[in-house]
Amino acid sequence: MAPRKRSTMWNHFRDLENGTVKCGYCSKILSVAAGSFGNLNRHLRTVHPAVILSTPKPTEMVHNEDVVDDPGTPVESDTPNSKVTTKQQSSITNFLQSKKPVSIVRSKQLDDQVTRMIVKGYYSFRMVDDKEFRKFVEMLNPGYQLPCRQTVSKNLIPRLYNCTLEQLKQQIQSSTAICLTTDGWTCINNRGYIAITAHYIEPNGTLSSICLSCEEFNERHTSTNLANYLKNITVEWDINYKIVAIVTDNAPNITAAVREMKYRHIGCFAHSINLLVQHSLEHISTPLKKVKCIVEFFKKSSSALAKLHSAQKNMGLPQLKLKQDVVTRWNSTYDMLKRIISIKDAVISTLAILQSSIQVLTPAEWEVVEKAVDVLQIFHEVTEEISSEKTVSISKVIVLVTSMFHTVETFVLDINIPYEVNLMANSLKAQLKKRFEEIEDNEIISQAAILDPRFKQFGFKNENKFNKALSILRTRISNIKLPSDSNPQKPLETVTSTPQPTSSLLWKVYENKVGKLKSIQNPTAAGLIELDKYMQEPLIDRHDDPLKWWYERKSIYPRLYTFVLKRLCITATSVPCERIFSEAGQIITQKRNSLNTKKASQLIFLHNNL
Repeated sequence: MAPRKRSTMWNHFRDLENGTVKCGYCSKILSVAAGSFGNLNRHLRTVHPAVILSTPKPTEMVHNEDVVDDPGTPVESDTPNSKVTTKQQSSITNFLQSKKPVSIVRSKQLDDQVTRMIVKGYYSFRMVDDKEFRKFVEMLNPGYQLPCRQTVSKNLIPRLYNCTLEQLKQQIQSSTAICLTTDGWTCINNRGYIAITAHYIEPNGTLSSICLSCEEFNERHTSTNLANYLKNITVEWDINYKIVAIVTDNAPNITAAVREMKYRHIGCFAHSINLLVQHSLEHISTPLKKVKCIVEFFKKSSSALAKLHSAQKNMGLPQLKLKQDVVTRWNSTYDMLKRIISIKDAVISTLAILQSSIQVLTPAEWEVVEKAVDVLQIFHEVTEEISSEKTVSISKVIVLVTSMFHTVETFVLDINIPYEVNLMANSLKAQLKKRFEEIEDNEIISQAAILDPRFKQFGFKNENKFNKALSILRTRISNIKLPSDSNPQKPLETVTSTPQPTSSLLWKVYENKVGKLKSIQNPTAAGLIELDKYMQEPLIDRHDDPLKWWYERKSIYPRLYTFVLKRLCITATSVPCERIFSEAGQIITQKRNSLNTKKASQLIFLHNNL
């Protein structure tokens, strides 16, 4: 009897003569003369990677030289006295991992991630019903059952919304003071929404921003209705007693609503800049209209745009597209003018070749546009600087106003600029004076500038106004009481009338002296001492984070730090609401205009807070 072959390699190879074997899958002849199966193992792993080495022996069960074409045809073994029959070799899918359902916890985690992907990526709920996407997910994890569209809409979105809402409500309770911004927006299907954002300094000293709500508001936009809506939101979040200011645009109804709520109102700084620049652009209206017509022409004609790009390439200019302006955003006008100036030669050349009826700017008008861009640059930079919601902005207002005044004054006195640009510069100067001349009298803005270690008194243009602001601040700081101030120091007589049995005569004189000093000190004096000491500190670099500086010294200036939390959390603009509306426009689109308002509000809330 032949010795039994115990190696699993014989499940995949047939023994031939002269120390050779035949592969049961590809019929390749391999040598085993040396008694080693290393080459057989290597052959299986490289040529047949899907084969599991412990599978039943295909060569012992199928000895036919030819491969059976019909998978359902039984094959008889040619081994003598053998009665074993089998079908064709197993398909490769039989060797793949079988489906094993994922755990409930893991399934919820995957559901949550799918929901987050839909919310953050502006995807439609129908995405989860797409056959190819479901097939892709099944290939990645066969054990995970992807939810359907109804489940995402009715269960997963509300669940994630409620969970996020509760987390943020707990998070915001750790704040000391909160600033709100609010604004209105009309979506593509003519439904009105109101957004509210909250800004506060976290216990770790970082500035945080969250979206409280962006909900449909179908009532009349009267001051009373707006005030009631704002009040309901603040009560729902339990922050009505923490609000230090509300930042909005200069519309009379929202301004009156803030007054009805008896909160401090801060006008949007970026909105004021937009208004003064738009008013002054009237002096260059003629070349401005021509530029708009040129941009519109190239936007509508694909052939003209192709020729423009070709001209830019031939002239060695960067291949840039023209930009169109938006009425509500003056910065877009600046971008439009700056872009057409950068490819001026290509535009003139292309219009000449096309012989279009579009009016071309004269050389004098091109000079007006170029100089106007130089004048408007300072306003563009200020708008970009002040619109950040991740850094402190309210303390920069006075410094930026001073910079705008100084820059515009240089153009007013420049006799070499075109007449129209000079008129625009004079108009800008008048508008700056009208809107910002009294900015240093604003209590909140002036106090924020003083409490910013980057500026202090050096941000002020008028020394008298600084002294007035500092005086008011001293009064405010002197009224701050810390929790430790509720237990005042006991009088000296009480301390010394009943000496401790273990007291030492060695320290008696010293302890009496210190006791007298402590009895004289009070919270008012302590606050003033902190303020005077702070004003003697050197300025930090303009690029440093003032909140980090204060957080590192909160134990040195505990009363000042308490007041800093109420001032540096205030934003200078309502731009955070504008950003919410920009993202909301990606959610409520022409294809998704049937999305109900409640679901849309949940999606907007999650997109901005996740």
